[in-house]
Amino acid sequence: MGEQRYLTKIAREDINSGEYLRALIQISTDLEALFFDKLFFEKEIHPDLIENWTLGKYINWVIKNKLIEEKYFELLRDFIEVRNAIIHHRYAIHNTTKDLEKLNFLAHLMLKICDFIDETWVNRKHE
Repeated sequence: MGEQRYLTKIAREDINSGEYLRALIQISTDLEALFFDKLFFEKEIHPDLIENWTLGKYINWVIKNKLIEEKYFELLRDFIEVRNAIIHHRYAIHNTTKDLEKLNFLAHLMLKICDFIDETWVNRKHE
């Protein structure tokens, strides 16, 4: 099996073309898949226990199990807060895209998460 990582080419293209909501959803999906794999392969948590978790729960468990470097904890918490404001609390994405300061913050945050995803490997070997 070996090591695997997720790449964010599509999300980066969406950010560059102004498709921020689509990029946000793609990045969220990539994080969920990445963290599912880390918990399954590296901590051997049974898929039935984690397959319906929310992104916030995945982040908490990945942090709790020290499956990522501590330097990323705050970045991931910031991302989930912004993502939830936009997706779950009906915070209108068009309001963000009309405000250049908010738009720059969102784009920068998403690109930092893309960097994290691109740099994070999953050890798919069972010991």
